[in-house]
Amino acid sequence: MTSHSDDILDRIGFQRSDILPLLAEAGIAVGDVEFVQLQRTDWPEWKLRLAVADYLTHTEVAAAIAGVDLSVPGWLSDEEQAELSAWESIVRRACGSESLKAVAADLNGDGTPRAWEIRLSDLAAWCASRNTPIPYPLPGNPLTAMPTTDTELLEALAAAEREREHWRSEAQQLGAIRQQIDSQRAAIERLRAEIRAKDDKAGKVTAELERLQADALAGKARTTALKIIAGLAMTGYGLNIHSPRLEKIGELVQDLQRCGAGVTEKTLRDWLKEAAVVVEPPEKRA
Repeated sequence: MTSHSDDILDRIGFQRSDILPLLAEAGIAVGDVEFVQLQRTDWPEWKLRLAVADYLTHTEVAAAIAGVDLSVPGWLSDEEQAELSAWESIVRRACGSESLKAVAADLNGDGTPRAWEIRLSDLAAWCASRNTPIPYPLPGNPLTAMPTTDTELLEALAAAEREREHWRSEAQQLGAIRQQIDSQRAAIERLRAEIRAKDDKAGKVTAELERLQADALAGKARTTALKIIAGLAMTGYGLNIHSPRLEKIGELVQDLQRCGAGVTEKTLRDWLKEAAVVVEPPEKRA
């Protein structure tokens, strides 16, 4: 913010509480050193004024945290305006969620708060709950802001209970999500096991199919084998392979079993029927 200070020390970047005691030790008396040491004017004057206010608006709270003095005439720089707006949004949300206790001071036409009023003790408690430095001087220990009345104590306890309930709910939700994740992981592992089992089965089936294909006759080799089977059956046993009944097939089956080449009658019939397709009947060859 563009402004000029009447304090020369402030204008050159020094705090009076730091400089005046040093000058006093050197024998140079400038101002009331004892008063400066007692009052601790490390805080800028505008924040000292905030410390004695009955309440602050949400904008004043944001300005105190951002370190922007709104009482100084002039324009805010872009950086100051951005910092102020960011903290103002955070403070508004905290007031709306009741994590920062506040009172709606003015309402819009739709009933939403236009401004919030926040007591200093509530602001101190909110800052302490979030490990955030309190942005103004407090009486006594600046790190401690305790309720001073029974009503304030009850309100503080209620706020702590709400905070505890909030985090308990968050923990329950996280626990439920973790259980869902564990369940999904278990389901994924089961699916992976099933996929591996099916892959193994598919591999075995593929290997068996390849073996059967290697063993099976195909093409000209199969045709030649069928012709040999047909010729031996027709000339050796007088079988009419083109007849549906295939008489004397039982004799051929028995001879095959005696010589150690036993097959079932059904298998032999299938082969002979297939051989009848590739070998023409005698009447067609005449």
